[in-house]
Amino acid sequence: MLDKIGNAKNRPVVVLDEFQDILKLGPGMDKKLRAIMQQHQMLNYVLLGSQESLMREIFEDKKSPFYHFGILFPLEKIEKKHFQKYLSDKFANVSDDAEIIAGDILEITEGHPYYTQQLAYNMWNLLDDNSTNQNIVNKAVEEIIHLHDHDYERLWTTFNQTDKQTITFMALRDDAEISPLSHQADIGPASTVYSSLKRLMVTGCVIKTNNGYELDDPFFKRWIVLRRNQ
Repeated sequence: MLDKIGNAKNRPVVVLDEFQDILKLGPGMDKKLRAIMQQHQMLNYVLLGSQESLMREIFEDKKSPFYHFGILFPLEKIEKKHFQKYLSDKFANVSDDAEIIAGDILEITEGHPYYTQQLAYNMWNLLDDNSTNQNIVNKAVEEIIHLHDHDYERLWTTFNQTDKQTITFMALRDDAEISPLSHQADIGPASTVYSSLKRLMVTGCVIKTNNGYELDDPFFKRWIVLRRNQ
């Protein structure tokens, strides 16, 4: 229907979010969908996914039905300066320290949209409740970690010992990113580190950056640090 109502000058745009989940929908579903989509001449498709490793597998693996189906466009994090202004303007309604709060939030989340929103939401509720806690950002982080404690514990139990060692090493580092070649002596042989990072990327816990690899969830990172210090 959508293809029929479209034309060369006015092509409807179909957006499919979390597209990597097509791999979970059943055997051959990706082949069936590709067979249907390739017949559409008057549609544009935008296929979104939050797990970069799976999205790359779908569009860069030569065995995948969607190999080179379209242009792969990785989204970078929102620049901190834009988030800083947005958060400062909003928190100015409930706090005199809006700029400091915004800076503290972004220092923790590194500008990741979802986790920034999550932490800002918790911060807003604490300020709205007239909380007098001086370490209000830390309190908001602690609440999030406590809320997801069981989820993080279940996730942790799915890792083998090598993956636990890799992810713990990453969590304890002051800088966000690691390179397997430069840190193989700290974790293990480069081949072992690469294999571990590849497995962790499939789970979505680790993402690849321009300079190496980093943990995706800043709160899971702090949960690991707390667990190690207990």
